[in-house]
Amino acid sequence: RPEGVLLDLHPQPEHVGVEVWRGGRVERLGHLEQEEDVTDILEARRRLDQVEADGWYRTERRRFFDVLSHFPSTKDWVEHQAQAGYTNVIPEGLLAAADRLLATEDGEFVVREPIRASLLKRLPGPRTEDQNRA
Repeated sequence: RPEGVLLDLHPQPEHVGVEVWRGGRVERLGHLEQEEDVTDILEARRRLDQVEADGWYRTERRRFFDVLSHFPSTKDWVEHQAQAGYTNVIPEGLLAAADRLLATEDGEFVVREPIRASLLKRLPGPRTEDQNRA
């Protein structure tokens, strides 16, 4: 529709953070390695930028936020990853560090994914060569 909008919602081209929350404290342990995902996100952004540059849409608003996924243990997170078909590379020692922290005090294993949401307004579209001459 000519008056339409497009909501673009996707992860930031950054690695997902891994934390342990316990006793009111946040222990940041590192990041998952996601080179392929980062490359795909950058390509999606390039395509969206091209659609905007071609005159089909204009960004009206943009917001950034984190999606937090909470798990009672690293084992629960690993099972969730396998069921969902995710293939994140886990740096050596990261899960062991989280397990050591969670063994000393009740807490949660938390995955922090940075997200960007953009609202784009539909434009009439690019002008043709004939329209440019008129």
